[in-house]
Amino acid sequence: MSRRFYERYYDCPGFYVGSLINACEVAFSPTVIEERRPVLVYVHHDRSMFSNIFCHRILCSPTIIDYLLENYIVWPCDVTLEAGKHLARSVSRSTTK
Repeated sequence: MSRRFYERYYDCPGFYVGSLINACEVAFSPTVIEERRPVLVYVHHDRSMFSNIFCHRILCSPTIIDYLLENYIVWPCDVTLEAGKHLARSVSRSTTK
């Protein structure tokens, strides 16, 4: 996630830093099933007015932040950046075949 995101929404969920594959490994590696957590992929577009509203009113609210930290591994994908666009296209292609 870009530094600009953190500057704009300083109170935000703790995003997993690393690849999506690593996030999945962390999420599903505990041997005790109850300790495993699903991966929530957050797709963000910095130039979208709706992203701004969503982040301010929902994603960055203390209740949602606490819930996500407790129950999910949150992995961000910023489609404003070229790498994020490429990843989103790759995932889209692989799921629509």
